[in-house]
Amino acid sequence: MSASQPNTVWVTLSLVGQLGFQIAVPLVIFTIIGKKIDGWLGTLPLFLLLGIGFSMFVSGYQIYKLIKKISTKGV
Repeated sequence: MSASQPNTVWVTLSLVGQLGFQIAVPLVIFTIIGKKIDGWLGTLPLFLLLGIGFSMFVSGYQIYKLIKKISTKGV
């Protein structure tokens, strides 16, 4: 086991954690916002589904930026 291997493990775990947050946080936020708007307007699944779709777009963009940063700098 080399001296850099534990460092690589922690960097990898950090990236996995970042990916998890970048997927979960927008999903929760935009789902709650969509559900609240549906409650106000009485259009139950419409804005909920739009919120979920928008959260997928935001998460995908954040993951794209992270991967681009990693590929230019390296791990």
